[in-house]
Amino acid sequence: MNTISIIVPVYNPGPYLVPCLESILAQTVQEWELILVDDGCTDGSDAVCDDYAAKDARIRVIHTPNQGPGAARNTGMDAARGRWFCFIDPDDTVDPDYLEILLSADPVPGSLVMTGIVQHYDDGRPDDTVFSFTGITTVRDFTQIDRKFKILRYASPNTKRFDADLIRREGLRFPTEFSVQEDLVFYLDYLIHARQIILVPGVPYHYFLRSGNTSLVSKARHAEEFLAAGIGVTDKAEELHAAFPHMNASDYTRFISNNGLISFVKALYASQDKETYRHVRSEIRKRKRLFFKHFWHGRGVSRNWWALCLAAAGLGPFHTGARYSHYGKSEE
Repeated sequence: MNTISIIVPVYNPGPYLVPCLESILAQTVQEWELILVDDGCTDGSDAVCDDYAAKDARIRVIHTPNQGPGAARNTGMDAARGRWFCFIDPDDTVDPDYLEILLSADPVPGSLVMTGIVQHYDDGRPDDTVFSFTGITTVRDFTQIDRKFKILRYASPNTKRFDADLIRREGLRFPTEFSVQEDLVFYLDYLIHARQIILVPGVPYHYFLRSGNTSLVSKARHAEEFLAAGIGVTDKAEELHAAFPHMNASDYTRFISNNGLISFVKALYASQDKETYRHVRSEIRKRKRLFFKHFWHGRGVSRNWWALCLAAAGLGPFHTGARYSHYGKSEE
């Protein structure tokens, strides 16, 4: 059995795929397998995957119809044979010691290993080290997980090493009914079952935020998809808080507001008819108390919950006494 399985969902990454694959081939750790899931590529990336697999027996390619990043990652996990899983996006790169860093920790079964990440922009902004840890830290007390370690601030599956046995035993899957924040739901689900978290120093993962980047998005995002994402993230976050009830409540409520709520509001903006709009608004109303119990904008002015929705999602200013509808008119 290979020590670690690298799973890469591939959907039209264009010229960025080759640098990604070359960075994996350059790893100092040689015992790995690479699962490339061609999610119905139409830009020739499927042929690139086949070419690399023909040259290296550690690489396998699975060709599937286009189903989205969640389904592609699930397909990769089903095919993987490694003791550990890690995920890399097809338009990102990793340093040669990426796997070495992830495998440097010796966790108990059911753990999560996490290292740092650098975010790169193509619009002239300087590189941003999103996460880095100064030393190997083992987190067993989850009560201050976000306040002290900020682990929920970067919830992508990248930069992390997952226990394959835990994933198989608990039947953990990426949601497939939406392609926005599906990785966040998987990450929260894993945390619910994790025994400990090990933070490892280094910033070996390079995430590229490119203008108009849609390499992992295979279809237009409609109101129903954003709505499903909002429900999925919110419900899973509540489940995580129930599993660890002594976690700081304000951290979790803020997390739910800044992640689940934003999908609900985007669903409102994507609504094409009043029926859909009202349905989404009804789902938001059901969670009003949860969203704004600790959210700072809402303290003392919770009656203006609609303006708070827009403020929380970064889609509008905070205005006292008005709620702004999708149709451009204020609702007093």
